[in-house]
Amino acid sequence: MSNQLRDISVEKEIYCEMFEVEPTGVSDQLIHAFFERHAAEHLELLKAGYQQMADINAKITQDFTSCEAACEEHVFNVLSSD
Repeated sequence: MSNQLRDISVEKEIYCEMFEVEPTGVSDQLIHAFFERHAAEHLELLKAGYQQMADINAKITQDFTSCEAACEEHVFNVLSSD
């Protein structure tokens, strides 16, 4: 069985389970179109999620760097006073 046929049979199985339909009731073209359309939507959501995480990570890094600088200054002051 070729990879393409195997992929469509897996997709068909998933589709039929999701929508509770019999495999004989749906065409391979419908299955393929469904997964093509939703794959693009999910990719856009994934990209948006990564962008949001990048923004959050930048803020965390900024906060950590500021905190680290304050700690280093404190340690330097303590060591300098001895």
